[in-house]
Amino acid sequence: MKCVRTCGEVNGRQITVVDTPSWWKFLPQQLNTDSVKTEILKAMDSSPHAFLLVIPADTSFLEEQLGVILDNMRPLGEKVWRQTMVLFTWGGSLGNKPIEYHIESEGDALVRLIEMCGNRYHVFESMREDRTQVNQLLEKIEEMIMESALLKSNDEHQEKKKKSQEREALSEWLPVKDVKKLLNEEWERSDAIMKEMLKTISPQTAVKRGESIELPLDLSGEAINTELFINKHQLKDALEREWNRREAVDSSRIQYKLKCLDANADMSSCVDDEDIQMSLAKVHDWYQRYNSSDYASVSSCEECDKTQQDRD
Repeated sequence: MKCVRTCGEVNGRQITVVDTPSWWKFLPQQLNTDSVKTEILKAMDSSPHAFLLVIPADTSFLEEQLGVILDNMRPLGEKVWRQTMVLFTWGGSLGNKPIEYHIESEGDALVRLIEMCGNRYHVFESMREDRTQVNQLLEKIEEMIMESALLKSNDEHQEKKKKSQEREALSEWLPVKDVKKLLNEEWERSDAIMKEMLKTISPQTAVKRGESIELPLDLSGEAINTELFINKHQLKDALEREWNRREAVDSSRIQYKLKCLDANADMSSCVDDEDIQMSLAKVHDWYQRYNSSDYASVSSCEECDKTQQDRD
């Protein structure tokens, strides 16, 4: 019911072996006593180099036993299988049959367990007095430790590579708030250049634009999350399309201005302050007459306009 720790020297090497409590062979892991669970986890405190999963070779190994083993090993972590070797005891019961024959004859459950352990296994025959089987076990453990170290090094390399790729991917994205600031600055700069170009074409008769409203629209609503990011490549394509559109608009404005200059004898086609003020006056007059109702239908507006025309 308790972990038993034993230290000793084997072939000139100091070895520590911790024997943990066993678990029920066919009962689920939830039925183990809390003390057994605690003692098994306590064995992890010393950061062992190897785990020996002891299985007697004189009894059958069934599918349900594999499930119990997996449940009991799960708290030790997924990577524990890199350091685990199956140690068959009671090897004398096999007679002259090799352990490989026993593994295959037991069926798929035992084969899968061996594969999970990296095809690492060893057999102990309790009645043998020579130390050969112990030395062979230590050699296999050393090989397993080296393999585990290589896998760990590879994991660290892959983790660094993954983080590097994540940083590289993140570098392809820009904060929306920064992009908005740059766009506004560039837009204002482009607009200022266009105004200067129009002045150069005709300083005396620069086009003046009237505004329907004096203040910008208050489109209140859900605030934009300025912490969102936009992809650089997508942004590049969008900017190219947007600036092409802006260049087309600016080109139209210049052509319109040139057209007005060509028609210098008839400036009625160009917008001036008088036209703008008349339009504003009409909108203001319409608003004063109909602001008391929620919405006017098309027919009612037409009737009011007709009445006003009759008055005029």
